[in-house]
Amino acid sequence: MSKISVSIQLAASADRVWQMVGGFNGMPDWCRSIRNSTLHEGGRVRRLEASDGAIIVERLESFSEQERRYSYSIVASPLPVTNYQATVQVGPGEAGCLVEWSSTFYAAAEDEERIGAALRQIYQGGLDDLKRALGA
Repeated sequence: MSKISVSIQLAASADRVWQMVGGFNGMPDWCRSIRNSTLHEGGRVRRLEASDGAIIVERLESFSEQERRYSYSIVASPLPVTNYQATVQVGPGEAGCLVEWSSTFYAAAEDEERIGAALRQIYQGGLDDLKRALGA
């Protein structure tokens, strides 16, 4: 099993940041690599369209408003991974808050390093976009 975790310190309150990232359908509002998000199955499944045209379908597995955290799994994706589970969490940080985007997944041994690097790049790009969107 592979594990990836990327985080960023933001000069904004955790409540303000959670308002932006806490909606399961809100990625297009803060992540430039996501062009569109559509909810299905009563809001438990989102269909993301990436700016490169890729389609990713994800299922909301858990959500906690109080802990400012949600976890999701991949239902369908161009990435050759299985058992992908990711978490986005907003918590206290120095002079603002800390946002962490992490995941675990299985990939073929020959793909593991490449996929891990791609996911780190996706997460870091998304968190950098979040910082830009917040002006933080």
